[in-house]
Amino acid sequence: MRKLINVTLLPLLILTIISCGEDDQVSSREFPKLNTLEVSNITANGATFNAEFSFRGDFEITSYGFVWSRFTKDFTLDNSDKVIIHQNINTPNFSLDVSSALEEDKTYYVRSFVTTDEFIVYGQAKEFVSLGSNAPQIDNVSPLSIFYGDTVSIFGANFSFAKDNNQVKFGGVSAEVTSATDTLLHVLLPELIQSENSTLSVSVAGNVSESAETLNFIGPEITSLSKTEVVYGDTVEIFGNHFGYHEGLNSVKIAE
Repeated sequence: MRKLINVTLLPLLILTIISCGEDDQVSSREFPKLNTLEVSNITANGATFNAEFSFRGDFEITSYGFVWSRFTKDFTLDNSDKVIIHQNINTPNFSLDVSSALEEDKTYYVRSFVTTDEFIVYGQAKEFVSLGSNAPQIDNVSPLSIFYGDTVSIFGANFSFAKDNNQVKFGGVSAEVTSATDTLLHVLLPELIQSENSTLSVSVAGNVSESAETLNFIGPEITSLSKTEVVYGDTVEIFGNHFGYHEGLNSVKIAE
């Protein structure tokens, strides 16, 4: 399991590495060290994040990039927006352009990172004020025919890795995002859809895009009944497809 290292350059650096094994020990092994540099090229379309190695060593780096957040503490690869390159790097510095998930006139904190087979190493955080970023891009939605309980996949670009930063609506009804990357969202169909045909929209950092495709909501289908002749007090079983996945979504009426 990788070990997590937060590195801040101070006159005196005291580093404790906690092992995930049974016998926790302080490690004296070297590791890459990073400086996060000032953010540059801040525009309404995004910004450029910059970093340099203060010590590179001969480590095989498996990925590198940046994480950013509105919060000053405890933002990591697991819980933040990020831009990540999955390859080794041997240059003394690196920069990456970010064009999504930045809200206009908001203060953010960004820090660089690299990963090896053993470590995740972060540089110190740098503060900057965003001027905005590009809107999310919806390329494809699957499936287009949907019913209660479905999970819909939204393919595109400029989404947020932090799933709660993506707001998805079906015909104006908010839906739950169950997982997210910058190019793919998985969304649980909301319970309150009223229209047979719905548009879909995605909002990230105040920017909204709408799907060019219309989603078709499939209503319930009755295939058979357990009995057709009934008296008051009878229980009838209804068999079919596309019913609501919990009791409150279904209502049954018997015509005279």
